[in-house]
Amino acid sequence: MTRFLLFPAAVAVATLAISACNTTPKPPPRVVPQVTPVPMPTPTPTPKPITAAPPPPAVRDIQVAKPVPGKPGFVTLPGSTGLIDVRGFSPGEQVKDPATGALFLVP
Repeated sequence: MTRFLLFPAAVAVATLAISACNTTPKPPPRVVPQVTPVPMPTPTPTPKPITAAPPPPAVRDIQVAKPVPGKPGFVTLPGSTGLIDVRGFSPGEQVKDPATGALFLVP
């Protein structure tokens, strides 16, 4: 009977002995190269040219739109294509024609 217990005990001791060994090799230590920082030159900003905004057109140069009969809130301009919706704008207010970009006054 001791013979049957001796073999499993020997296998257990051998397994423990083998598992206690560290068989994985250690990686070599990392060598970090020495880097010397090089100062970068600071960029000099290039000056932007100063441009003046165009003066707003004088009121006498702005044409007055013509109301469309039977369609309140819509006007037409000579040289413009179609009707322009001016609902929400007050009479005498400057509005830009979406088609041509020209300014006009609401009648």
